[in-house]
Amino acid sequence: LLGLSFLGMSVYEWTHLFHEGFTFDTNVFSTSFFSITGFHGAHVVVGLSIFIAMFVPALMGKVNKGFVKSGSLYWHFVDIIWFFVVSQVYYW
Repeated sequence: LLGLSFLGMSVYEWTHLFHEGFTFDTNVFSTSFFSITGFHGAHVVVGLSIFIAMFVPALMGKVNKGFVKSGSLYWHFVDIIWFFVVSQVYYW
C-alpha cells in the first residue's frame, strides 16, 4: 500500500509541476528531477510486481523462501536509494 501511495503522490506531483510549466526541458534540474524520480518510480513498479508475484502463491499456501528473500532485498535496495534521491533532489 505504501508503494502504491508513493506512486500516486508522484503522479500528483508530476501533474502539478507540468501544469506550473516545469517540464522535462525547462532546465538541467528539471531534466535531472524527472529522470531520477521517474527511474525510481519504475523500480517501485518492479518491486510492487515482485510483491504481487509473492503474494498470489502465498494465498495458495506456496511460499518460495528464496524468492521472498530476494524480493525483500530488492525492496530494501529501492528504499535505501530513495534516501539518496530525497537528500540530493529535494533537499539539495
